[in-house]
Amino acid sequence: MSELNNIPKHWQVKKLGEVCQVLDNLRKPINSAERQQRIAGKRQSELFPYFGATGQVGWIDDYMTDGKYILIGEDGAPFFKLIAEKSSPQLSELIVPLNHESINLFAEHLLREIGRARNGSTDLQVSTEALKEFWAEKKIFTGGFYPTDGSGLSRSNGVCTRTLAEVLRYMYLGPNREVFFNSLPVAGQSGTLQFAFKGTTLENNLQAKTGSMTRVRSLAGIFTNKAGRKVIFAMITNNFEGSQTTIGYTFEAFLNELFDTGTPPTNSGKSKK
Repeated sequence: MSELNNIPKHWQVKKLGEVCQVLDNLRKPINSAERQQRIAGKRQSELFPYFGATGQVGWIDDYMTDGKYILIGEDGAPFFKLIAEKSSPQLSELIVPLNHESINLFAEHLLREIGRARNGSTDLQVSTEALKEFWAEKKIFTGGFYPTDGSGLSRSNGVCTRTLAEVLRYMYLGPNREVFFNSLPVAGQSGTLQFAFKGTTLENNLQAKTGSMTRVRSLAGIFTNKAGRKVIFAMITNNFEGSQTTIGYTFEAFLNELFDTGTPPTNSGKSKK
């Protein structure tokens, strides 16, 4: 029973017969000699795998039951033999394409992994709760933080700029600063910021994650200002009129002025057309 103490809290301990129909009565053991006699002189294409208690132990000339079943080894014995395995890249490697190219599938899988690691389940609701619990434990502001998926594509998601800025500050002050910020696109150089801030003081300086949907645009990251100080910022605009390009230019004008003055401008002027 000691191993049962390690079962994740969201799992339930059940007997096999309580969660499925056990069909062991359909199994009829046939010894090796009889099997050899039955398959003698027959082609391989005419044979069927014969399974014992711990996996395939031979071949037989016909099947006794017809259906889709799950085969389970007896007494906890491993049923299948491992023939190959491939390890995932390290998280430090995965977040580079994720943040550079906004790969939503990666983000969804990482959210589910957070749920599995913290609460023993990859269920979406369990995973989003685990994410929110983690940031609350780190004293990050979670008011208005309503994660409903990992990619951010759902319109049900909600987050404010304060939360994003506090997360960035937490990462900057933490042990994974270099790994995390190196995963972000660089203005005018890479990823989703490759063509942004070209020819400005923030080119090859600002590092940030972009986000966009219809009538939604966001940008959150870090740069070094004219005085040599680090500036963490987060910007979100919702339900705007005009094009994504116009909003992008507005963001650039705002941040370039912030670079020069060290304080947020009250009016960044007209957007470029």
